[in-house]
Amino acid sequence: MLLRSAWSLLVFLVTTPVCAFVGISWSLARGDEEMDLRPARIWSRWNLAAAGARVTYEGLEHARPGHPVIFVSNHASTADIWALVLAVPLETKFVAK
Repeated sequence: MLLRSAWSLLVFLVTTPVCAFVGISWSLARGDEEMDLRPARIWSRWNLAAAGARVTYEGLEHARPGHPVIFVSNHASTADIWALVLAVPLETKFVAK
């Protein structure tokens, strides 16, 4: 358990600045104010894998392309952020509290 925690922390500390830099640089290079979520999806996938997290999604079958949808997590842990980033489509806006 301690080894998994140390590995998860290391992956988080490495992937967070790298993916943030790539995402921000990519947006600035394109001259686009919209943040591209592809680096965030890679960040999420790596962190969930490092933590050994298993994610289940419910209700995705009700989300219709081109229609507004609200995704909500139960905030059981920080991993909810990673799970949401992977669950939602690429064209997404986030509201966080």
